[in-house]
Amino acid sequence: MIKYAMIMLLLLAAALLSGCEHSEDTKPAIISEEQAVQIVQQYEERNTRLGELKIVGVEHIGHQYKVSWERKSNCESGTHILEDRNGQIVNSTVSIC
Repeated sequence: MIKYAMIMLLLLAAALLSGCEHSEDTKPAIISEEQAVQIVQQYEERNTRLGELKIVGVEHIGHQYKVSWERKSNCESGTHILEDRNGQIVNSTVSIC
């Protein structure tokens, strides 16, 4: 009986551990860094009358891209956080000097 219980316990542990291999954390990004930059540029395109937008940095942290930009013509800068699965902007910060 003890052998049976040990085998069942090992099988249960193996099943639980193998399930972790297919979690969301191990899936690769669907959109690329270049696509994240394009999404931010298109989003900020509505303000083209304020001047040219320059991307100053892109970071891939966890499952998100952090795209930093600036627009020197009006002393504006900001950061957009995008999901790397679908490109959705989930957070933004903007400042004007």
